[in-house]
Amino acid sequence: VVACYLLPFLLMCFCHYHICKTVRLSDVRVRPLTTYARVLRFFSEVRTATTVLIMIVSVICCWGPYCFLVLLAATRHA
Repeated sequence: VVACYLLPFLLMCFCHYHICKTVRLSDVRVRPLTTYARVLRFFSEVRTATTVLIMIVSVICCWGPYCFLVLLAATRHA
């Protein structure tokens, strides 16, 4: 469960965090922030956060039941 579920999940969260942070920092360095640019940046960050949330929830929904059943089967055999 740790090798097939938790480690990939944590690695995915770590990578997405650093990608979002890098994009945010590079956007600030490239363009000066006007009011319109701030609004666009906000909506861009909301869209990115929504995409990441959908990916994380889908991983949990797809692999969560399987890992739960594997843990349940392992406790029954013990």
